[in-house]
Amino acid sequence: MLRMRRRSLVPLLLVALAGCGPKLSVYYAKPVEWRTPGGEAAVIERYRPQLDTLTIYLDPGHGGTDHNGKGPSGETEAAINLRVALHLRDYLQAAGATVIISRTTDATVGLRDRSTLANASGADFFVSIHHNAVDDALTNYTSTWYHARPSDSAYHPANQDIARYVQRDLAYAMGNNGSNSTFDGTMSDYIVYPNAGFSVLRYTTLPAILVEGSFWSNVYEEARLKKDEFNQIEAFGIFKGLGRYFAAGVPRIAPATRDSVFTGWRPNFTLNASDSRAALDSASLEVRIDGRKLTDVRFDRRGRITATPSRDLANGPHRLDVRIRNANGNGSWPFGRLFTVAPTVAGLTAVDEPSELPGDPRAVARIRVRAVDAKGDPVADG
Repeated sequence: MLRMRRRSLVPLLLVALAGCGPKLSVYYAKPVEWRTPGGEAAVIERYRPQLDTLTIYLDPGHGGTDHNGKGPSGETEAAINLRVALHLRDYLQAAGATVIISRTTDATVGLRDRSTLANASGADFFVSIHHNAVDDALTNYTSTWYHARPSDSAYHPANQDIARYVQRDLAYAMGNNGSNSTFDGTMSDYIVYPNAGFSVLRYTTLPAILVEGSFWSNVYEEARLKKDEFNQIEAFGIFKGLGRYFAAGVPRIAPATRDSVFTGWRPNFTLNASDSRAALDSASLEVRIDGRKLTDVRFDRRGRITATPSRDLANGPHRLDVRIRNANGNGSWPFGRLFTVAPTVAGLTAVDEPSELPGDPRAVARIRVRAVDAKGDPVADG
């Protein structure tokens, strides 16, 4: 039996499902906003200022030739995923967002193609929609997943931030608990695939989350998931979570200049951080080059960030990464920038191989010439 909080039991929607076996009745509560005329529309309008400038990529999992996930009565996960995604699309579009969706029918989309298409779409972030299953027919909870772990270079805090907001509103809307294995119901995909994670999160370069709404392997939950209205309730929960997340503000980072090639070994970087909804937390600022945290970093009241490496960088390509949080705890979206250290040429070195030739007109020698900097190191282009 699914335990629900007392305040979510009024009013209850009772649905009697007829089947081959004994009648199964399932219960779920309509969102409180639906109980007042205009309440649902008011929620959409509340989050319009946060969503109407965004492009969201939705990815309903499975479909087409991938119909292996079937519940106790035969309902497919692919069909559930699609119904929820289409309802979520409608909510987001009603709030002014641009929505791109990997499939709108029972079509086949390759696993790697989902990330490739999302990365090329110009979308701001990615939401993959799934439902779960285990051999234990009693297990049921709601979980929202992010990629990697904080100790891994592939982890980015913004993904977990989005997951936290969505998980809270989604679990509440569905009347489910979160997993007991984590404090807030959000989960790293490394739990399932250590040091790899889910393909759609590993290969998607946008901020991204994956939702596992609940378990279709649970006979009671499958009966709820077969109901289109319950699918809409689930989508409404995801929509509210996204709306709350953006209402709390998301710091943005942009370079102040377009420079990507530097002649000095310790280039100076200038960037701008901004957030129209919350103050920036200067103590959370991190600037890294090739994963190494810089200590010479300054931040002023206008959001101007200046940073300089404390030691010389090697000639060649490098990567700059910057993160900052706002007063509400939301982290900036991933900001990474490739740059090259390319000091000017100070001279040439030549090496002949071999250094001596025999007295034979057919003998050949190779002379290798390199351009070097003032330290005698090869310049970036060799």
